[in-house]
Amino acid sequence: MPKKRKIKATVYVSLEGKRERAFFDFLYELYDPKTNNINITPSPKYGGNSSTILSQAIKKKNNYNQVYAWFDEDVSLSVEVKQALACAWGRELKDLKHVADKDLQRQLNSKNKNPILIVSSPCSVDGLLLKICGKTIPQQPTTKNCKATMAGIIGGSFDEEKEKQYYRDNLTKEYLENCQDIEALSIILLMFRS
Repeated sequence: MPKKRKIKATVYVSLEGKRERAFFDFLYELYDPKTNNINITPSPKYGGNSSTILSQAIKKKNNYNQVYAWFDEDVSLSVEVKQALACAWGRELKDLKHVADKDLQRQLNSKNKNPILIVSSPCSVDGLLLKICGKTIPQQPTTKNCKATMAGIIGGSFDEEKEKQYYRDNLTKEYLENCQDIEALSIILLMFRS
């Protein structure tokens, strides 16, 4: 009878949209976390805004070794969700209230308490992926501009398989590991190393 592998870490990631899921699936395939005894569970459904995504992650914070919330910076977190995040991190709301969403993780969660935030910037996951792929960010980045630029690179409207194939053809582990100046990517890669 074969030995069962001992799970080293359980990870949950709450994702905002289809593009995040396509990139996550590509990374899962590339890093194959099960070989390192890491069990990663992506949220079964996605959609909504940053507050929805973070609320899902907060609900799961005690059920996994690590819990991530991956959302865009284009819609700010609500005060109610910031209050729940403050509570989850053992902080006061006043500590978080005036900190930009993209700065919360870096400035206030140095011990990586659950949930760990991944905030896509500029604007959205499209802007983040443009940076990761080494492409030029629009001069005035908006979600719409970044989406249009990403569509031009991938070749049309979102198609999950075409998008994953683009990543397979253009991104390697070595390349990604050398993009450590992209803060959100560094945090994303943490989940595959637990």
